[in-house]
Amino acid sequence: MRWTALFLLFSLPVFGKGRLLHTQGQVYLDKKMVKKGASFTKGQILKVAKGGLAIARFDNGNTLKVNEMGQVHLTSYANKKGEKTVLNLLKGSSFFQKEKSAKGHLVVKAKKAAMGVRGTTFFVSYGTEEAEDVYMCVKEGKVIVKAPDDSKPVLVKAGQGVRIGKGKKTSDPKFLPWTKNLNWKLSPQNKDLINKATIEESYSDITQRDYD
Repeated sequence: MRWTALFLLFSLPVFGKGRLLHTQGQVYLDKKMVKKGASFTKGQILKVAKGGLAIARFDNGNTLKVNEMGQVHLTSYANKKGEKTVLNLLKGSSFFQKEKSAKGHLVVKAKKAAMGVRGTTFFVSYGTEEAEDVYMCVKEGKVIVKAPDDSKPVLVKAGQGVRIGKGKKTSDPKFLPWTKNLNWKLSPQNKDLINKATIEESYSDITQRDYD
């Protein structure tokens, strides 16, 4: 699949140096297989194999859950107000939880769009190989989305989601039925952490509705 560069810019307190709180299946930092307790630091790529899962908690209190076949590159991180952390969602999907007390700014790259986040829990994913779309939905808080073809930023509230398609325009925010099956659990104390809802399974819902 062709992964064109799409940039999601999150203006929010950042993920700092991370530690893996939970791993299932095969999880790698760069090319080295790792387990719970490993540090996730600047320059590393966190990769999760098929059937796996990884949860990272950062030193500023934010949490990241990478689903199977997902890849996230921690390009840089910040711990102070005004600094910038950059996370690249290279492949797959991830859940993000941003605490209000976190400091600095965060840039998450995935395709050519910008999202400003206000204390929230949200989900970001690529689409299928047939349609290289990006999907984002919000569980709590608000997210401001700006794609290349948007005339103005789009505000996405809790319970809503959007799609950024090949036309590089953000769809109108609304409840997306398939998102009700997402597994938002982020605590290692939970027994069932695997997200079984997939974009592929949801395409029958997405393509039969006008979300643009």
